[in-house]
Amino acid sequence: MSDTLGTIWPCLPHTQAKHRILERYLKAWMPIVASFVKKPQRVLFVDGFAGPGQYERGEPGSPVVALRAAAQHSRTFPVPIDFLFIEKDPERLAHLIRVLDGMKAELAWIQPAFLYKVGIIKKHCSSICCNEQVTISQNKIII
Repeated sequence: MSDTLGTIWPCLPHTQAKHRILERYLKAWMPIVASFVKKPQRVLFVDGFAGPGQYERGEPGSPVVALRAAAQHSRTFPVPIDFLFIEKDPERLAHLIRVLDGMKAELAWIQPAFLYKVGIIKKHCSSICCNEQVTISQNKIII
């Protein structure tokens, strides 16, 4: 299927529903996963279809939903949560980076580390699992 959308586009009802489910899921599971991880391990959240981070009317995209789920949680996480955002369109990824830069104050207390990759998720799977920057073995647990 060809992608004919621009850098940002309208947020459709099924996408809004998906984001509500994602938010509830992450608010429940991020603290549970983080509680099983011991320092120096870290939790890694991967969004393989990150998009631009927001929609036409400013609605949050899945990266923002995930970050806010972590930042607004009532529990402190015992280990840091890193975020890897993969997006095939360089303009959308650049837009996402600008959106997340604008959230630094909101996210300061969780001190997230961001990693960005241009491309499609299936081309990055082995590097996510085996690369020195993003290693599962004894350093990362992936949500």
